[in-house]
Amino acid sequence: MATLLAACSSSGGGGNSGGDPLLSGSPAITTSGPIQVVIEGDSLALTLGIGLSGGQSVYNLHILDDGDLGCGVASGQPIEFQGTPYTYTYNPTTTNPDPDQPPNCPDWRSIWASNIAVAKPDVVAILLGRWEIVDRMHNGQMTNITDPSYAAYLTTQLDAAVKICAAKGARVALMTMPYLQPQYGPGGVQYPETESSRVNAWNAIVRTVAARYPTWVSLIDLNAMLDPGGTYTSTIGPVTVRESDGAHISIPGGEYLAPKILPLLQRLGTKARQAG
Repeated sequence: MATLLAACSSSGGGGNSGGDPLLSGSPAITTSGPIQVVIEGDSLALTLGIGLSGGQSVYNLHILDDGDLGCGVASGQPIEFQGTPYTYTYNPTTTNPDPDQPPNCPDWRSIWASNIAVAKPDVVAILLGRWEIVDRMHNGQMTNITDPSYAAYLTTQLDAAVKICAAKGARVALMTMPYLQPQYGPGGVQYPETESSRVNAWNAIVRTVAARYPTWVSLIDLNAMLDPGGTYTSTIGPVTVRESDGAHISIPGGEYLAPKILPLLQRLGTKARQAG
C-alpha cells in the first residue's frame, strides 16, 4: 500500500478540440467577477490544478482544485498496481459510503455534486484515467479497459460525471489523459497500467463522451499538449513538465500549460455566463 500511495502523491504544443465552436474566438474578460472554475478528477487533475492556479488572475479566473488523491470514477476491488493486488478496507469512520472506493475517496457522485452546488462554477474541467486503466475486479472478475464490457461501464461512469458537473449550468471541459512513463517489473515486463495503448483506450472514451454533448462539453487535448511526439514526454524544451514518478504533472508543467489551457477555460466560462 505504501508504494501505491507514494505513487499517487508525488506530484508545449497546443491541442484542443480543433473545430469546437465553444473554444473559438478571442477570450473576453468579464465584468461580473472572475470566471469560476472547478477542476475535478484524480491526482493528475490535482497536480495540474496546482500549476494552473498561479495564472488564474491573468485570465480573470478563480480556480477551485478538487482533484482527489487516488480517486477516479471506477469502483471495484481489488485493483492491481505494479503487479500487486490492493484491497481497500472500508472504515465507516471516514464517512465513505462506497466500500469499493479507497478509504480516502468519498463516493465521487455525491462529493462532485456537492462541490458543484457549493462552488457554482461557470466551467468544470475533468481529468481522469489513472485509475480507470488499471486491472480491477468488476462483476466478479479481474478485467481492464481492453474488455469491451468494462470499457462500456467506464463510458457510463464518465457520462454520469459530465452530467453531474453540468447540472447547474456549467460548461464542461473534458481533458484527455497524458501518457505515463513505462514502468517495468521482474523480467522486464511492462506494468500494463503504464501502457500507452490503455491511455489511448481511455482517451477514446473521453472523445466519445465529449462528442455526445457538443453544446456544453468541449474537449481539451491535454495528451497532445504534454506528449507532442505521441509518446511519454518528461521535458518540453527547458521545462520538466512531469514529476519523477512518471505520472503526475509538475508545477512547472502546469505553469507551462497555463497560457494554453486557461484561455480556453475563460472562454467557456464566458459563454456559460452569456447563455445565462
